[in-house]
Amino acid sequence: MKLTDLHCHILPGMDDGSPDFETSVAMAKMALAGGVCTIAATPHSNVEDDDMALRCRVIRHRAAMLRDALSQNHVPVKILTGMELFIRDNLPEILESGSFMTLGGTKYLLGEFDFGEDGGYMDDALEYVRRQGLTPVLAHPERYAAVQRDPARVARWFNSGIIVQVNKGSVLGRFGKGPRLAADWILRRGFAHIIASDAHGTECRTPDMTEVFDFISSEYSEEYAKILLSVNPGRIAEGSSVLSPGED
Repeated sequence: MKLTDLHCHILPGMDDGSPDFETSVAMAKMALAGGVCTIAATPHSNVEDDDMALRCRVIRHRAAMLRDALSQNHVPVKILTGMELFIRDNLPEILESGSFMTLGGTKYLLGEFDFGEDGGYMDDALEYVRRQGLTPVLAHPERYAAVQRDPARVARWFNSGIIVQVNKGSVLGRFGKGPRLAADWILRRGFAHIIASDAHGTECRTPDMTEVFDFISSEYSEEYAKILLSVNPGRIAEGSSVLSPGED
């Protein structure tokens, strides 16, 4: 089965993820060994004083270079462009300017908040993104303090059409008790659309999805694992609509 990872810091020298092309190629090999055939390269963006137009150009250029490196090393992993947009008060300016990158050029925009962000602001910002004709893909909601205090907030987002992306590390308890319990609350109630690696390297927070696929299959169901790691990420990469648990 072919898996798709829509949140991965695989582009070299862009953020706190891969530092160089050698590491990026190693990350792709590790992902492929775990069944991942498509990766969205999603470097942190809109952090501090990023020139967003320039950042978009650099992402495209570096992604093209990575594709060449993977081809030269015979690693058949498809690289999509994207970014993990840090959502803050300049969101309207960024969306109006067009200086952002969706996942693979689709309508889906991967975004994150400060871990301590106010829940009300998150509600308003996500709705603003939707009003611009985009579909927010909310990165790791289980890691936000507002969600850990009130996980039902995720149900409201899910039901409003926001894509909920849970991190592999949260599911496996790598970020501590709070994110693990919040992730379990989300998963047991069927309020997750996708699971992604949020990988940053080959030693810690890796792109190998084997363990989390097996864990989801064992703790919840294999069908749910397929939806979260293969079906829905693949649909998003194609620009199609996602499935909810129980749909065909």
